Amino acid sequence: MTELNQTNKYALSSKKAAAYLSINEQTLRKSRGTGLLFNIKAPIYKKVGRRVFYLTIVLEDWVNNIADYSNTKNKLNEEKMDD
Repeated sequence: MTELNQTNKYALSSKKAAAYLSINEQTLRKSRGTGLLFNIKAPIYKKVGRRVFYLTIVLEDWVNNIADYSNTKNKLNEEKMDD
């Protein structure tokens, strides 16, 4: 395997990163401007010239840091507990 192929395995284009996260590419693009993705700090990215890349390890960490909810009631109870 060449070095370039190894890099592509871990660095995803914006389109592939969006697919990896199961979201629309336009949503991911907007997050670069707003800094938020679903009201959570957006995953960091790398830019080389005009090309944008997301590292898979960064995307995995971002997903793992999203709170887990079993249903909407759990979320509402947690919000009440914060008050």
